[in-house]
Amino acid sequence: MDQQRNIISESGAIINFDFFNKVKKKIIKLISNLDDNIFVYEDRNQLVNDMTEIMDSFYDLESHIRKRYGYFIRTMDSEEFTEIENVKKPKISNTESSFKNFTSNLNKLFYEPIPNKNKFFFGKLQNDFPDLFVAIDRIRVYRNSIEHRELDPRQKMLYEQYLKEDLNGKSPLLVKDGYAILQGKIMQKLHESICKQ
Repeated sequence: MDQQRNIISESGAIINFDFFNKVKKKIIKLISNLDDNIFVYEDRNQLVNDMTEIMDSFYDLESHIRKRYGYFIRTMDSEEFTEIENVKKPKISNTESSFKNFTSNLNKLFYEPIPNKNKFFFGKLQNDFPDLFVAIDRIRVYRNSIEHRELDPRQKMLYEQYLKEDLNGKSPLLVKDGYAILQGKIMQKLHESICKQ
């Protein structure tokens, strides 16, 4: 009689040992094949759809933040965000120039309109909405790295930290699809901090 070997999971489930090993091998293979290109948009329509979802969710989140602290980016719900049209129609960032346009438009929408940045951005937002703070700060730092070339010591440290997280510390010029990967990482961080609130 052919006897099947089983294992018992932590939750008490009985799992066929051979099936478990097949699934385990597939997962290990998938994980080992992962690389940063999973963050590269190949379809502009998907990028636009993702940005639309982020912006639709941001209206609600920004209204909540404004009610909590007073003026944040818009003074009232009926007021439109500045730069909204440029942000809602992004292009895939496959060059430094297109990445510069992408980060500049996002910076104009998410960072520049914030009044009293020391109080709201580096204070309340950083403390109460740390994921949103990091998402916007990542945009700000990447935008400044292209616009200014010379970063102050604090921004240089943040730039190196974000590159370490996003491109294993390499310059986007030295990585295949480097700017497209950074664009995908920015979109991922925005989505995680805005759509999942």
